Amino acid sequence: MFDEYFLARLVDMESPSPDEEADILKKEISDEDLQLIEPGAVFYWNIGYQVDPSGQRKRASVIRFRRLPIWTPQELADAKRWAENTLSGLNIKDRSEILFPLIIITLQRLYG
Repeated sequence: MFDEYFLARLVDMESPSPDEEADILKKEISDEDLQLIEPGAVFYWNIGYQVDPSGQRKRASVIRFRRLPIWTPQELADAKRWAENTLSGLNIKDRSEILFPLIIITLQRLYG
């Protein structure tokens, strides 16, 4: 981390592309999130277009930092085991699309 920017590892959650690195200027971060910048901090960067009521498109970029605690490997394993046990009682052939959301819901319920 530097005075005016920080180095970030970017992971595309929508596709299996390789991770990238970026220098992000701190002035791009809201005042409320500045104190959350630290090594290992998780943030979400939404890049796209904002359409105003008249139909005018503007480029938009919003960076927000995660405020929830990071789950431990044991908490992740417990939640995955619980989710798999829950799904085993249901007659679902392809669990791949439902397993991950169920793990996240379980983590949020158990550990906040």
